[in-house]
Amino acid sequence: MHRILLTLFVGFAAFVGTMTDNFAALVGQLALTDRSRHRRLAISHGLAIAVLIIASSLIGGVLISLPVQLVGVLALAPFALAVVAWRNRNKVDAQFKRGATTTFLVAVALGGDNLAVWIPLLRAAGTGREVVLAVTLLASEGLLLLLALQIVRINFLASRLSGLTRHLTPVLYVLLGFLVLWQCHLL
Repeated sequence: MHRILLTLFVGFAAFVGTMTDNFAALVGQLALTDRSRHRRLAISHGLAIAVLIIASSLIGGVLISLPVQLVGVLALAPFALAVVAWRNRNKVDAQFKRGATTTFLVAVALGGDNLAVWIPLLRAAGTGREVVLAVTLLASEGLLLLLALQIVRINFLASRLSGLTRHLTPVLYVLLGFLVLWQCHLL
């Protein structure tokens, strides 16, 4: 039971840490879109995240022949992403069109950090824990979508989210780098 709870925690932490950019973009898209289209955008975002989870699992499967410690070298990616996010923290985010296709493409395009973290975590997990991690990531996406739909209804929160996200993202990437190192038995 302890391992399952730990796996749930790792999955949730990995999701939250890698989804700050996606979350801010999704809230921004929802805020600019007529409410009648919110469900379509939420489904599109969910599908994009499912694609990223499947891709992470498949790539992790390809890496199965490598020792998990070697895969842990991918932890360098979140540290590099932290540096980039810190350097770009004061840049204004670009506005995106508001269609379901754009929402899908933006979520996938912002998914590089997701892949950099999720691949080694899923690879290090082993088959049973990999399923728990994947389900945790999917369930977390459901919570993210519900939260985004609620936040967009409160204009004050939606406008403040962008600034907070730009400053929180570098810190989360550093924490994720350490999480990957720990899960890959390098710490």
